[in-house]
Amino acid sequence: MAPSRIAAAAARRISAAQAAELVSSGMWLDYGGALCQPDAFDRALARRKDQLSGVKIRACLTVRPRAVLEADPHGEHFVWINLHFSGYDRQKHDAGIAHYLPVNLGEIPDYYRRFIEPPDIVILKTCPQDANGFFNFSATNAWMDPRGDRTGTPGDCRGVERPALCPGRAEWPAPQRGGLHHPGR
Repeated sequence: MAPSRIAAAAARRISAAQAAELVSSGMWLDYGGALCQPDAFDRALARRKDQLSGVKIRACLTVRPRAVLEADPHGEHFVWINLHFSGYDRQKHDAGIAHYLPVNLGEIPDYYRRFIEPPDIVILKTCPQDANGFFNFSATNAWMDPRGDRTGTPGDCRGVERPALCPGRAEWPAPQRGGLHHPGR
């Protein structure tokens, strides 16, 4: 069993705009897959497009239009890399602003652990935090743990209008029964 990772500080709620302000040019972001892709953060990040360049966003199976792609129709600010295309992702690929990373679903955890650049920030939509300090990732927890396996220094997870914002290259709490635990709650 892997050692438990504990956040350096308890989670705190910040706005989507505050979370988007944490993003710098050249960063790797992870939007997760399907239903957990962040809507409020996505809109806030899209509003910052003119301040950013080369922000690489990894996602999987987009189920609704993404504001960053709609705001940047020529891919000048955001690079969209997808692990599995939906119809929307295919349209953006055909327009030249989405890229496909060919993987088998069962191999994705190993890709995160060994092959692909670790994310600087993981942004996921979750169920609301419960009374015990847990975020429930519900059906979107497919490869949560590997996203944090190649990280190094203590970090935190912050609630952003329900999404959990987890800075990468930093330790973050391992998923536990009932969701993501935050000490001190």
